[in-house]
Amino acid sequence: MKIKKLNKKGSHAAMMISFVIFITFLAFIYSTIEPSLRVQPSKTSLMGYLKNEIMFASEGELVTITAINTSNLAGFKCAPIRHSSFIDSEEIPDSDLRCLIKDKNGNLLHSSIIDTVTGYTYANISEEIDFLKIYYSKENFTKKEIINFEECLGIENIANEYTPSIALTKQIVFENKLTNLIERYNESYSELKEEFHIPSNTDFSFSFTLVNDTVITTEEAEVLANVFSGEYLIPYLDAGANTIFGTLKKKIWEII
Repeated sequence: MKIKKLNKKGSHAAMMISFVIFITFLAFIYSTIEPSLRVQPSKTSLMGYLKNEIMFASEGELVTITAINTSNLAGFKCAPIRHSSFIDSEEIPDSDLRCLIKDKNGNLLHSSIIDTVTGYTYANISEEIDFLKIYYSKENFTKKEIINFEECLGIENIANEYTPSIALTKQIVFENKLTNLIERYNESYSELKEEFHIPSNTDFSFSFTLVNDTVITTEEAEVLANVFSGEYLIPYLDAGANTIFGTLKKKIWEII
């Protein structure tokens, strides 16, 4: 019986062809995903940068003053608080200043800043209250305006007043400024994109979920590929001067 010898030369050639095909396949896969791998770090940096830009554009200064009842005021129609001790009228004129006042239990009081009397805030007090919390900002609050403010004129000269004792200043995201920013996006996207210095080959969108699950969002855009998204828990101030948390979500993607 004759035994047929294997063609070793042909076997080696087949192995080499298979190896070349395998290497070619790997090269193709790498060339396909390499651009995404290369762009990932820059997109990650851009995500963090965009978050900071959105927060910076939505922030405002909040001054919180605690005022003590040093004169046992009770049932006083118009109690004065001298805010000029902590707020520079040259930096923020009274005409640009907004206030909201709460009692020690967090109840809203009728309050106002009267332009004709510089440096004072006034509140209607119906009972003896140990201290007040007064919130100041250039942003609007949802508040109760003082009743019969004419009775307050000239009252700053009396000795009886709530005395400011503690003042805290901080930057915080305001709900109304965030809402205004989203309106700007929807009305003037190109202008906002340029202001944020977002690269020309990249687009973005974002939304914010309030504590009551209400979502305020930019208009939906057509997204084709290479989408990067992220979300962050952000403290913000609502119109009642309450500091609460919401969720900022944002997306960036390449323009094809």
